[in-house]
Amino acid sequence: MDLEVKNAFEVVQKAVHDMRAANDERIANIAKGFDDVVKQEEVKKIQNELVDLTRQLREVENIANRPALVGGDKDVINSRAKEFFNALRKNKNEKVVVNEEKIEQFVRYENAFAELMQVEHVNNLSSSIRNDLMIGSDSSAGYYLPPVTYSGIEKRIFQTSPVRQFATVVQTANRSFSKLFQADEFSEGGWVGETTAPVVTDTPEVGKSEIYVFEQYAQPRMTQQTLEDVGFNIEAWVASNVAEKLARVENTAFVSGNGVNKPRGFLDYAASSVITSDKAGRDCGKLQYIPSGAAGGDFEGIPAISGIAGAADIKPLLKLIQSLKVEYRSNAVFAMNSLTHAYLMSLTDGNGRPLANYALTENGLMFNLLGYPVAIMEDMPDLAGNSFSVAFGDFSAYQIVDRLGLSLLRDPFTDKPWIKYYFRRRVGGDLVNFDKIKLMKFATS
Repeated sequence: MDLEVKNAFEVVQKAVHDMRAANDERIANIAKGFDDVVKQEEVKKIQNELVDLTRQLREVENIANRPALVGGDKDVINSRAKEFFNALRKNKNEKVVVNEEKIEQFVRYENAFAELMQVEHVNNLSSSIRNDLMIGSDSSAGYYLPPVTYSGIEKRIFQTSPVRQFATVVQTANRSFSKLFQADEFSEGGWVGETTAPVVTDTPEVGKSEIYVFEQYAQPRMTQQTLEDVGFNIEAWVASNVAEKLARVENTAFVSGNGVNKPRGFLDYAASSVITSDKAGRDCGKLQYIPSGAAGGDFEGIPAISGIAGAADIKPLLKLIQSLKVEYRSNAVFAMNSLTHAYLMSLTDGNGRPLANYALTENGLMFNLLGYPVAIMEDMPDLAGNSFSVAFGDFSAYQIVDRLGLSLLRDPFTDKPWIKYYFRRRVGGDLVNFDKIKLMKFATS
């Protein structure tokens, strides 16, 4: 045990011994028929001193347990510190310089944040720990999560949010993210002879997409008694709950969000989608849909082959695949919910062969439809007349924008005896390439 920690521990032990001795003497006096007021005050004074000593011991232990700032550890801490201070910056042009002083501040903040997670209110922490927390506080009286905790939550979100697994994801320190896109194709070139002047071809129009970030929140909670008696890793528990909630909320927005105070989902463009193909010159900003040939309903939507029980006419599905440009098909997947998935699993072609099968991948068995992977997105609509229940394409066409940083606000007041962990983050999303995703409309036209 470190000498400083050992000395502090011995002081606490002595205080406990003195308090017990004074309290035993007081109890003996009560048994004799009188209560010693002086001795009662002495016990109370020692109790207060013990509380203060315990806090001091905890601070000493935190200092003793800090990661070493030398060798390989220094590189890891330096990287985390840079990520942390980068998330705090208000000005995108501000240069993040991490020196020894900032690394020390960051290490103290990580230790102080761990303390914050285990008390009812920040005022229950010692003044030195509250001071250590100040560098990561935000304008709403919350605190930015240390990179390790934040990265753990982000990893869980990625694993449970299907759109995020296939989309293009960027981080920004600003309130929006701008991206240029090509609104139409280059006109075809031609052939020229040795002395023939080439004809000028059309130049495609270039557009600009502005994707704003919106505020998203999660709010797990626990009682003060549970917090006092907790026998597990609180940060891990919170991270798991937060990741689950954020992933569920964001995935709904990425699929069907209307862009009002939330990301705009790719399916929000279904209402304005048209049957016009890429080659026919579909207007920029519109998706193409392929009719299934039959109205959707429970376990129906693909036309049956006349005279063959259970067989489906796969031509609409093949047309859906064919409508996507060849260069996009290598990364293409089908997107649908579990009910649509179950329906398509039951279909066979005219020779009785199932349209669906399983393939062994690095992540286990993957469901395939006509040779392309299927991503289960529960926010896709159920089969119904005129529903857009299946999407097919390269979902890197969807741009997700993460605002740097995830902050925590502790709320022990508004819903006693519950303590709420209010997490907030800012994220945006929108479709930026309308050729890469095709929709299937469960209708005859």
